[in-house]
Amino acid sequence: MRKGDIVVVTRGKKRWGDHITICLEPPRDGETYRTIEGNARGMGKGGKRYEGVVKNRRRLEDVAFVYRLKAEDFDE
Repeated sequence: MRKGDIVVVTRGKKRWGDHITICLEPPRDGETYRTIEGNARGMGKGGKRYEGVVKNRRRLEDVAFVYRLKAEDFDE
């Protein structure tokens, strides 16, 4: 997993995933990685929790799929 990868996450409810995030910082501790995501709950400005576009830390065990875009993906 690298910065900018699209990461589909699940909490075991659906094998195809429950939520889509973007990797902000790859795993460094072998257990978690940092994301930026929308329609989610997390820390906002001022250290307050809210719902919207947030930065989060997620567990690797909840990753269903990781997708990496290639330059040709943007060709029309």
